[in-house]
Amino acid sequence: MPSARDKVVMIDETHRDEDFSERRISHWTVGVSTFERCRFDNVRADVAELGVGSAPTVFRDCSFDGSGFARTSLDQVRFERCTFRNVVMRDWIAPYGDFVDCIFGGEFPGLTVFGSSPERSNEVAGNDFRDAVMLGGGFRAGVDLSLQQLPIDLRHVFISDPAVTLPAALTVVRTWGDQAERVSAESVLLVLDEDYRGGQPQLLLCPAAQDAIDEAANARLLEMVRKLVTRGSG
Repeated sequence: MPSARDKVVMIDETHRDEDFSERRISHWTVGVSTFERCRFDNVRADVAELGVGSAPTVFRDCSFDGSGFARTSLDQVRFERCTFRNVVMRDWIAPYGDFVDCIFGGEFPGLTVFGSSPERSNEVAGNDFRDAVMLGGGFRAGVDLSLQQLPIDLRHVFISDPAVTLPAALTVVRTWGDQAERVSAESVLLVLDEDYRGGQPQLLLCPAAQDAIDEAANARLLEMVRKLVTRGSG
């Protein structure tokens, strides 16, 4: 793995106890490979494609602490006991990803973890998201959130009983006088409702904001849903 900001391709490789830290990469592609006890700390990548190819790529006991990926594509990839502390990793969408006993901390805008895909079930268990900020992301398709430690940032609200909480929240939102905020908040809740009906038994409300209207609507929505959950509505 070179130190220059070059395109790096790692296909059908095995690495153990190696240090790839401090690299600067324009386009990093990894597939059908295994990494054990490797360090990828403080790596900067414009694009990271992890898990390309016909078989999974496995990262086991690896660290990505302090790294930043501007755009990330996750395909057939499995992370076991990996750490992602103090990172900035954008647009993580993992329809085929396994995450087991990993630690997440830092900025993960758009991070979306799936419990299953049409082809198979994903293993998502024992992960610590407490220090992660994942606005605009969430969990879909059957992730058991009781097996994870969820973000403590106040812009995230855990909904244990969507069947009760979502209708109650929609009822309140539809009484809001500000039409723009009402439309913004309702759209967020309808997406969550789709996730619930699509097989996600518990939900994490963590809406992203595109403008000042969204920011105001999100603040009201988070406060209101938190109250509903605290009162026992799920």
